[in-house]
Amino acid sequence: MHDAFSDASRRAFLRTGLAATALTSLPTAKGQSQTPTTIPAPVLTTPVNAPSAMERIGTASAGDAAILRFSIANEMIGGDLWSQYANQVLYNPAFTAALRAIDPMLPRYILETYRDELSHGMFLMALGSALGVEPVNLDSFRTLPDPGQPALTAVGQTITDPELSNALAGIRAVGTLPAAGAGRLVNLTQLNLDTSFVNKYRAAINPDVQPEAAALLALPNQSTIPQQAQTGSGGTGGTGGTSGGAQQATANLAVMHMAGNEQMEGSTYTALGGLLQNRELLRLMASIMPVEMMHYTVFATSLAKTQGGPVGMGTGSAAINLPDFRAQAAQIPLPILPAPAPVYDGLPLVSVIRPTTLPRAGAVATVQKLTAMNLFAGQPPAFFTAMMQLAQAADAAGTVAAIGPRNVQTNVNEVALSTVGSTSGNGALTYSLRPVQGSAAVIGGDTPTPRVQFQGGYGYYTFELTVTDAAGNTARDLTTVFYTGQ
Repeated sequence: MHDAFSDASRRAFLRTGLAATALTSLPTAKGQSQTPTTIPAPVLTTPVNAPSAMERIGTASAGDAAILRFSIANEMIGGDLWSQYANQVLYNPAFTAALRAIDPMLPRYILETYRDELSHGMFLMALGSALGVEPVNLDSFRTLPDPGQPALTAVGQTITDPELSNALAGIRAVGTLPAAGAGRLVNLTQLNLDTSFVNKYRAAINPDVQPEAAALLALPNQSTIPQQAQTGSGGTGGTGGTSGGAQQATANLAVMHMAGNEQMEGSTYTALGGLLQNRELLRLMASIMPVEMMHYTVFATSLAKTQGGPVGMGTGSAAINLPDFRAQAAQIPLPILPAPAPVYDGLPLVSVIRPTTLPRAGAVATVQKLTAMNLFAGQPPAFFTAMMQLAQAADAAGTVAAIGPRNVQTNVNEVALSTVGSTSGNGALTYSLRPVQGSAAVIGGDTPTPRVQFQGGYGYYTFELTVTDAAGNTARDLTTVFYTGQ
């Protein structure tokens, strides 16, 4: 497995590398300065009462295992993406300066986000192993070139910036950072950036029940990572170039990508988490999802501080300009938190993560969005096949059959059964109802509103519903009716 998820890295998870943080001198009530106070580093220990995964979870169903496997693959992709940004923060001073020109906290946000994504991936991999889930390995696809390597001018130098060195210690307490030039899973140089999240979250728009929000602006074929070292200062230039202006343009685009990516991750975890049968696995997934949305919040806050300007040429001949969000805050209020939006007809608007339904935010939808973004440019067809197989298996956990009523007793010869609660992980459902105990006629057995007639007299009758989604995934459910008539 790639070094970022190695066994040594897992062992390092329990180690701490956090450094103490010093506070600046604060004025007293009399206007005098206090002696700077040092905050002691927390002492991290192994929880003595922590149960094992098997004790709390037991075994994972086939559907839960499929969701776990896709989540591992998705975190591998996210880890590769964020590690490229992290290398730029640590070893490209010009890019770090450009990020700080937007928001002084941005470099730290990026490093901590990589730490978080690294911990998610390693934890889910170890959890899958403990539960006997078939492992996921994308190492054979780590063949894309590292486009940002030429811009990393400080590789090998000691990091003296306390903020960066502390954040790097946090990463090393969890795992490792891939070396410059390592083979990559994702390509950050030709992105078709999705800016629809801006309108989706600042307006009452919920793609689960409404059309997708329009893009704020088209940003096709953009690089969000510097590809060359800075050779001068000033100027505008295109993204990924060499001038100081180009590094700033690239940083502006990168923040747009970071915010949109984390918004999508939060939606994916929410959509898949709702399919989990095991309550402990659901609790764990529900614990990861808010972290993704915390990432979105900090990057959306930083995006609102960008001053815009040219960001390079798109697929056409006209230059693309990113709005000056800072100056135009009144005209283009960027969403930090999601505006209330509709969920159910007739109920009030509510502030929620969105989308969260399988067609909009499930595993297949996520792979399709990342592919449309051109994040995987350069990967062979086998990569897309592998990712789509993982995604379809995960979404298939959403195909559920439900037939009722349950444990009903009746003296009426003909009754209606209900398929309410049946759900599809992929497209429309087809239905098939058949009797498996007792002589009965089925009317409308291929519809969601079947009826049954009891032909064998007094006794128990059991019926089996089979539902099939558009991908061919099936699910079954049984119900039994006690007929007391003659």
